[in-house]
This record gives sequence, C-alpha cells and structure tokens, in this order.
Amino acid sequence: MAPPPSSSDDPRRPPGRPYAARPVNPEELPPDYMALASVLLGIVGLMLKYKACAWLALVACISSLATVRAAELDVKQVVCSITFALMGLVMNYLARSGA
Repeated sequence: MAPPPSSSDDPRRPPGRPYAARPVNPEELPPDYMALASVLLGIVGLMLKYKACAWLALVACISSLATVRAAELDVKQVVCSITFALMGLVMNYLARSGA
C-alpha cells in the first residue's frame, strides 16, 4: 500500500509563496469611528441633555479604548472623548433642572 501523498506533492496545487504583510503607513490607517461617535454623542448628551446619548457616548468611549492599538493612540482624542462622555453624564444627573 502506498503512503498518502502530502500537500506539497499535489500536482494541482502550485508551490505557494509565504505571506508577507505589507507595512502600513500611520497616515493611511482608518479612522477610529467609535472615538468619533463617543465625542459626538457626548456633545449631544451634554448640550441637549439626552441621557441615552450620554450613556452611549460612555459605551463608545470604552469600546474605542478597548480596541485601540498603541501605535494609533491619540491622547488628545482619548481625553476629549472621556471628558465629553463623563461631563454629559454629570450634567444630566447632577445638574439642577430648570423646572
């Protein structure tokens, strides 16, 4: 009985070349949409006093921080995102109402 052929002996499969990832320029990276959503929802929650937007801003901020890479980390954007998310919640729950 003949031994089973290995995948390198298969005549239908051309010899492959090893995968090499191409280097990515930092300016060509896609934007962090969750951080942008966090800032926008935080502003809406802060200015229009929508509690749901403020909570969604906090969730989007945490999601953005959890998935960010060290090379993509922008401290100003992170601080802005956290500030708007938290200030939206603070102003919604701790500020006096006009009525």
